[in-house]
Amino acid sequence: NVVTIVVTAQDGVTVQTYTLNVTRAATQTISFASTNNVSYGTADYTPAASSTNNTIPITYTSSNSAVATIVSGNIHIVGAGTTNITASQSGNINYDPATQVVQALTVSPAALTITAANQNATYGAVTIALTDNFSGFVNGDTQSSLTTQPTLQTTATATSATGTYPITVSGAVDPNYAITYIA
Repeated sequence: NVVTIVVTAQDGVTVQTYTLNVTRAATQTISFASTNNVSYGTADYTPAASSTNNTIPITYTSSNSAVATIVSGNIHIVGAGTTNITASQSGNINYDPATQVVQALTVSPAALTITAANQNATYGAVTIALTDNFSGFVNGDTQSSLTTQPTLQTTATATSATGTYPITVSGAVDPNYAITYIA
């Protein structure tokens, strides 16, 4: 990568020749395998990019910080959705900057199950307290994290004959969860 340049200069009387050896910066190339599609709640993980030059670190950025951010060089999942993860490598006196490589990342919602809890009531009871149970919250989320809370209903009333009646649960919404209901 050495280029030799010869320069001849003259002032009308004297001719002077100068030789310059210029070293061109080397090329570095990033290889970045497709990012794995993951689900909300996946632990931080290291992107799998490598370079033909291991003396300059590869850095990463995310195009959608509501889906994923970069924390200490690792991909940190923030929510369900899509983002582009870009691998970059700066240059220096010896290397040109590498061409950036972009990989799409899809984060699917985590599975959440909401189950209506069985209840017992005495004939003639005015109200029945309906409750539900949750299974599948991740990242410290709780019922209060849901965008819309679930609704519980039963066909049993204070004047219903004795017997078994369904309790249904529905209506919960949260973009980070794929919700399944169990009556």
